[in-house]
Amino acid sequence: EAVLAAGAHYQGAITFTTHEDPTLYNTKWVAEMALHLKRLGAHSLCIKDMSGISTPAMMRDWVAAIKDAVPELPLIIHSHYTTGFAPLTYLSAIEAGADAIDCAISTLSGRTGHPSMEVMSRVLED
Repeated sequence: EAVLAAGAHYQGAITFTTHEDPTLYNTKWVAEMALHLKRLGAHSLCIKDMSGISTPAMMRDWVAAIKDAVPELPLIIHSHYTTGFAPLTYLSAIEAGADAIDCAISTLSGRTGHPSMEVMSRVLED
């Protein structure tokens, strides 16, 4: 409420994780969370994969579920390179409808940072 009252941009964040219980953190859950954040007034949504554990297939499913639920909201993907999945996960997310990805300048990318901005820009140009 304070963000909206201040006229600022409210980005709703959904943290990526997995769980042994298939009723948790699945595509139905993520779609419901996106709808809930929209009802709260979110201007955009972001999937936060801060551990870099999302595989490309998992992210594709989450992005598709969110874009089906709230296609009018921009969806940003934030993933870290920790496991090495992030660049592939980004490409999968973009193919599924993500609107933006978080990257880092090449000298600060990789390891626990984000994928390289220069590499991702070049790949997306092709």
